[in-house]
Amino acid sequence: MCKAYDWAFLNPLRKIFYNLTTTGLSVAVALLIGTVELLQVFIGLLGWRGRFFDDIAALDFGMVGYLIVGLFLLAWGLSVGWWKFGRLEQRYTMKQTPHAHLHVHDGGMQHVHDHTHLR
Repeated sequence: MCKAYDWAFLNPLRKIFYNLTTTGLSVAVALLIGTVELLQVFIGLLGWRGRFFDDIAALDFGMVGYLIVGLFLLAWGLSVGWWKFGRLEQRYTMKQTPHAHLHVHDGGMQHVHDHTHLR
């Protein structure tokens, strides 16, 4: 996780990409777990039967945890691949143009400011 954070916080575009990936997957996992929990409650209360309902009622959340970890690893792997092979940083990062300005102050003192502007 430290490597992921270090990578993400090097520039704002990476941070947005990382946050969208992580937040999107977190929301999907929360909806999945919440739906399964709610179904389990209804199955118990209403006595629903059938293969689908029996499978949901018998679901082992330990295995679901492994599935979730796998989904996060897969999502981060796909995200890194898309970032690198899709060349997102090169396409969407603003170019910087370096230049200098000469400033002359009262009394004749002058100096140069070197800086860059985003274009």
